[in-house]
Amino acid sequence: MTGWAKIGSRKPRKIEKRDHVRLLSLALPALRALHNTWDKVAFLQFYSHLDTWDPKQLGWLHEVLWAHEKGLVVDHSIMHLSSRSMLFEKHYNVENNARCGSTAIRARQIDEGVDTVQDRPVYISIDTGVLDPAFAPATGTIEPGGWTTHELLQILNGLSHADIKIIGADIVEFAPAYDNRAETTGLAVAQIAYELLQWMICVPVKPAGPLILECLYA
Repeated sequence: MTGWAKIGSRKPRKIEKRDHVRLLSLALPALRALHNTWDKVAFLQFYSHLDTWDPKQLGWLHEVLWAHEKGLVVDHSIMHLSSRSMLFEKHYNVENNARCGSTAIRARQIDEGVDTVQDRPVYISIDTGVLDPAFAPATGTIEPGGWTTHELLQILNGLSHADIKIIGADIVEFAPAYDNRAETTGLAVAQIAYELLQWMICVPVKPAGPLILECLYA
């Protein structure tokens, strides 16, 4: 985490933007490293499961719940997007998720908006399991009925066009050993990373003049 903290505290090379350095990584601890720069942020997790289960039931604390308990995220700002597991248990999944002030948009509710974020800085966590196994087989826990790669990219594009202030992101649970010969999951992960970087370019958090890099969404 020390390395991430150093990255998060660095000044940008293009000082005319007057923007903080943002972070795209492969691990959620980056959220803690960015706390000194951005304070509490909204948290959007793209995944098939709710990661806010009650640790008293399962015996360990997930990173999303840990971030909530440590005060790294704004109250009532955690959103799970594309949740769809059939194994959600009422007490330690659904009820504990509500206790954390977290909401979930099921995979079949793809057209619903993300009003909870409002104008807050946002951290994005994308688990490859958000995609249907047909499009991303190389993930840790597969669940049928997920989004297509096209749908996920359209959602990210829509959030960018809505000027949601992204300050960091991670992409997790890509297991190359389980990918197919066409490397479908690997290609999807690479494109997701590209879209996140473009989002950061298109929506500077503290703009002070014209963008230095070209916004390819325009």
